[in-house]
This record gives sequence, structure tokens and C-alpha cells, in this order.
Amino acid sequence: MTLEAGSFRRSFLGLIFAFSAIVSAFAQTSGAFGLDAKALAALLAGQDVSPVLALGDDELADTGSYGPSAYYYLARWLDWREGKLWQPLSPEETRARLLYGMAYDRVPGGGSGADKLLRRSAGLAFIGRLAEAGLWADVLAFSDRFDAEEGSTWESDRPRLEALDALGRDAELSTLVERLRSAFPTEASREGDALSYFSAMADMRSGGKAWPRRLRVLLLETPASDWTARAFAEAQSDSRVRGLFREDEFHALAMRDAVRRKDYGRAFQEVLLAADATMGPTASRAIISDAGKAFLFSDGLADHESLFVAQGWTASFYKARFARALERWDEAASLFKTLASGAPTKADADAAAWYSLECSYRGGLAAAAAGDPNLRDSATAAARSAQLDGLVAAAASWTGPGSFLDLAGGLYRDALAARDWDLIEAMDSKLGSKLGYDMAARLSYTSCRAEELRPVPAPPDSGAEDRSEWQALAGRFSNIARDSSAPVYYRALAAWRAGLEPPLLRALETSAPPAAASVEAESYVSGLAGFGLVDIAFSEASARSSALGVVGLRALASLFSSLNRPDEAARVEALLFSRPDFAPRRSDYDLLYPRPYLSLLRDLDLERALPEALELGILRSESLFQADAVSRSGAIGLSQVMPATAAGQARAIGLSPYDLESPADNLAIGMSYFASLLDRFGGKPLRAMMAYNVGPNKFRSLAVASSDLPDDLLVEEIGIAETRQYCRNILQSTVVYGLLYYGSAAGTTIDSLVEGVDGDGTGR
Repeated sequence: MTLEAGSFRRSFLGLIFAFSAIVSAFAQTSGAFGLDAKALAALLAGQDVSPVLALGDDELADTGSYGPSAYYYLARWLDWREGKLWQPLSPEETRARLLYGMAYDRVPGGGSGADKLLRRSAGLAFIGRLAEAGLWADVLAFSDRFDAEEGSTWESDRPRLEALDALGRDAELSTLVERLRSAFPTEASREGDALSYFSAMADMRSGGKAWPRRLRVLLLETPASDWTARAFAEAQSDSRVRGLFREDEFHALAMRDAVRRKDYGRAFQEVLLAADATMGPTASRAIISDAGKAFLFSDGLADHESLFVAQGWTASFYKARFARALERWDEAASLFKTLASGAPTKADADAAAWYSLECSYRGGLAAAAAGDPNLRDSATAAARSAQLDGLVAAAASWTGPGSFLDLAGGLYRDALAARDWDLIEAMDSKLGSKLGYDMAARLSYTSCRAEELRPVPAPPDSGAEDRSEWQALAGRFSNIARDSSAPVYYRALAAWRAGLEPPLLRALETSAPPAAASVEAESYVSGLAGFGLVDIAFSEASARSSALGVVGLRALASLFSSLNRPDEAARVEALLFSRPDFAPRRSDYDLLYPRPYLSLLRDLDLERALPEALELGILRSESLFQADAVSRSGAIGLSQVMPATAAGQARAIGLSPYDLESPADNLAIGMSYFASLLDRFGGKPLRAMMAYNVGPNKFRSLAVASSDLPDDLLVEEIGIAETRQYCRNILQSTVVYGLLYYGSAAGTTIDSLVEGVDGDGTGR
């Protein structure tokens, strides 16, 4: 064994032993704070913080087998329970602050592993809580202690600015501002407005001479922020600051503050009072931009447009936006095109080019709609062709192709709706490679499908010319299927059309990964998970994924799985799979595509049996197997069923009473509802998916004009981005489940999903 290999083995085994010790400790935990393990788990699973607020000194002293780390865990739980909404010095905020302080005081200093990172995190959280409570003397005292024990950081020193400002210790404040600028240039640049504000305030109070210039720059030349608002408040209350500004400049400041608050009516009135300060030759870009917003978003733009007399590139940009808002498409497109060629920055050029293309296309479509009905189709096709030409021209100079994806996607869907196969093929050949991997694969696949939807290519047993055409098309599909940079969704569809079975899954690991894992970070995140804070643990794992490395992330995924959190285990595995060079093990795929609740699925008594791989694909895409998931729209549980839909489906299957947070009830309702949609829409799973996502009636109205499209292209045409991605997610997951667990070839699975062919290969 070489020295390097021996070092790796010791590091790897050390991590595994540490991880095993953590899991063992969790298994033996008897609870804490006077609660047994079951009662503590119930408390952490709920929303009620009052039992934590009621803990007495004796109960707080009982940290069980967690030790003083329990103080930090409980504080994080309190913060997680809407901590951002608590008022400073409220009982909830006070208790969280106390617990952070206790954790820092009682976790051994100078330790290693989880203790070191946990104590440091507790200290930083304690400083933040002290600052939020306005306990400025305590902020200074504790940050001094923290810096002495842990080392100076931006996070520990940044609250000192607020403290020194509040306490009027201006010499120290000026010194600290300069030290932070020197020691932490990245963070200081990000918070440049704050540092400028504190520097100006310290200089003003100490009788310096630089503060007027600093405040004028902050208020008149800097993009609006919370710090320009804070400086404006000083101008309103302090005559020294007020005296720096002419009357029209002061109205300009009031206008900027109103724009920041989105009070555009007030902002417009202040613009009219500000005169030269907002639109004169000396007005800054930041001022003109805010004045433009005041006009653009206030009522009566059409009546007052001529009053916006500012000059320069930024002013012209807003004048073009006025024309766009008033639907003067040709004028706006021309103005934006001119602005793109003379933009001060590349980002400005991209923005102007985007607006030029958008306005030109909308103008073309509007003209076609208003013109001769007999020529409408050809005029609309000409507008689409012109939009493609514009996108191709813009692609030669754009710096952010992602900014143009919405325009390209809209043109693509319009072409698909019009069955303009020539344009789609032109988009593929002229533009696809310039729009990123996802859009390129989408265009390439649809272009190939367009060829199929023309006179159908002959099979290989026909004449030589027809066979050559068929082989060329199959070759194009094959190229997509074998392109590892393309999304698995389009690779799988292309493989289906070509009759191939390419390796859609990554090659499995053949040698041990490098041991670049941090035992410290892994132990810290595992500690949070072991206390029951799995959601917080995943957030910390995501933030520390580089330090955790492959070994640490795998260990955490296994831990989350053992804690019956397949959702978080899958999310951790997704962090691993996001690494382009990651070589998975079979166990990684098992955690990324888990099969919890399998026995419940197999016990379902459905009138129409669903392929098991499809059921798993639906659940993975809907809730990632999180039984208590609730969406923003109110969908509940594993199947993400809306309560009203659930009530009707429960009656249909005779399930009463029922609980949507019960996995068994939720699966019975959700899967039987999907099966009913499958029957309703002709046994076509993709159509059932779309109906499940948007509702059957809405889907029917969306799809009524697309009855001639095959279902894989119907997904592309649907005008709701969420629904399109929803179907892609389920299809891809179903294909992978079929490959991993059921020996189902990708082509067989996709055939059943797109065409509704009988036979699922699920092993059911």
C-alpha cells in the first residue's frame, strides 16, 4: 500500500467510524430538557413553541446524551419556527438568544469536529440576535470575545458597525469601516452602500469634511437600497444633511424613496417637483432610472409621456419602454435596436436587444391579426421568420443567452402550434447550439419529430432512397440519445424513436472516490439531523457540499434515509449527481430514486392497475415522498391532492373517513384519481399527467386545438411551463425506475407513456 493510499484509507475509515458513532449516539438518546425521546420528537415535529418557552432552569440543565449541543439545536428549531417574524425582545426571540449564548458558553472551546463548527455557528447566531434586539453594548462585548477566541470574521464584525453607530463611538466606527474594507474586500464590495453610510455618519458627527460628498454620492448617484432610504431619513430629520441638497434635489430623493417603496403615484408627483434634479443634464443614471420607473408605472403615462425630457442612454431606454407600454411596437423596436448598438455595458446591450426582439415580434403579430384575414396566416408566418432572423443576429453578440430563452421558447411554441415545421428545423440548425443544452436538445428532438410528421419515412425494407432517408433520421435521433450533455428526458425520447437502448444512467463507480470529506462538517450536519432537524440539516449540507465531499454527502444521504426522510436523502444525492464528474454507486441511485411506501402501493385496489414505475415517478415528482408536504396552492401529501378533488375521489371509491396526511389514504385517493383520468383520456398517461396537474377541464380546453399532435409534442405545446416540466419530471423518473428496478427498457416504458401501449414491465 502506498503512503497516499494508506492516508486515504485512514481518512475514510475515520469518517466512517465517526459517522457510526453519531448514529449510535442518536439511537441511544433518551431525550433532553425533561422530555423523553418520544416527547422531544413530538415537540420538534409540531408548531407550538410554548413548551420551550416554559422550560425552567432545571429542565434546561438536562441536555441528555446530546450534551450542550442541544442548546444550539433547540435554538435553531425555534428560529426555524418563523423566527424572522419575532419581535426583538419577545419571549420567543429572547429564548432563542439565550440558547445560542448557552451553546457557545458550554460547548468546549478549542474543540474539533462538530463541536468546533457548532460553537462557532452558535456564537455568530448569538451576535446576530443581540444586534436584532438592539443590545449594542452586548454586541461589542461579545464580538470582542468571539474574535479573540475564534478569529475575526465578516459575520462577527459586521454587527459592530451598527453597535458603534448606535452608541456614537465614531472614531472606532471609522476605523472599523476601513479595516473591513481591507480585510474582507468581497463582502465589503457587496455591502458598499452600508459602509458608505456608516463612514459618512461617523465623519459628520466627528466634525470631518468628507461626509457631504459621501452622502451626496450615496443619495444621488447610487442605485436605491435600504441604505439610501436610511440616508434619506437622516436628510429629513437632520438639518445638516438637509442643507446639502437644493429643493429640487430633495424632491428627487423623495421620488427615489417612493419608487423603492413602489408608491409610483407619489413618485410621479415628486418627479414633477424635482425638475432638473431628475431630468437635467447633471442627473445621474440612478436618478434618471428611478424617474423613468415613476413615469412608467404611474397612472396616465399616455397623458404625461412628453414631460419626461431627460437625455442620455438611460433616458432613451425608458422612453423606448414607454412606447412599448403604450403598444407602439414598431417605434419601440426601432428605439431599442438603436440602443443595443450604443449601450454603455454588455448587460445593457443584451437588455435592449431583448426588448427590440420582443417588440418587433409582438408588432408583427399584431399587424397580422389586424390585416387582411385571407393573408393572416402568411403574415404571422413572416413574423415568426423575422423573429428567428432577429434571434440569430442577436446571438452573434449576446453575452447572456439565458436571457433570451423565453423569447426562443415562445417562438418555438408558436411554431409548434402553427405546425410550422420548417421554422422549427431552422431554429434547430441556426440557433439551437447557442441556447444551452436543454433548449438545444428540445429543438433537435422536435425537429426530428417534425420530419416524422411529414410524409412518413419508409422502414428499412423499402427502396434504397427511402431506406437512406429513414437511416438519416434514425441517425439524428441516435445522436441526441447518445449526447451525455442533453437532459435524460430528451435522450430517452430520442432513443425510443431510434429504437435504441443507450446508457441513460451514469457509469457506476469503479474505484474509491477521493477522501476530501470534512469530518467536522459531516458531524455537524449529522448532529442537526439526529436531533430531528432534518430540513435544517439539508440546508446546511447544501451550503457545505464542497467541504463534505463525496464521502460525507453519501454518509448524510444514508443517515437521512435511516431517519425515514427519503426526500432529504434524495436531495443530498442530487447534490452529488450535480457534479459532472461524479461516478455513482448503485446505492446512490437507490437513494436518488427510492421506493418508500411500496407495500402500500401494492396493496391498492384500483379498477385500472397502474404501472408501479409510473406510480413511483408520480410520487417522486409530486412530493419526493414527503407525506406531510403541502404546496403553495394547498395540495396535500404524497400525491399532492387538492382537498376538493380528494373529497370527490374519496366518495367515488367509498373511503370515509380519510386523512390526506395518512400515506395509505393519500395514495388510495391520489392513485385512483390518476387512474380515473387515465380512463377519461383514452389510456394516455401523458394526457392524464397534464390533467392531474392543471385539472381535467382546463387540460381539455388547452389541448382541444392539438388533437393531431402526438402526446410527446403536446407536452411541448402546452402553454404552462409548470405543466411541461411536470410531465418531463414524471416521464424521466418513470424511465429510471423502470431501468433500475423492473428490467424495463427505456423504449418500452416510453411507449406505454406516450402511446398508451399495454404492458408496463414493472414486475407487478
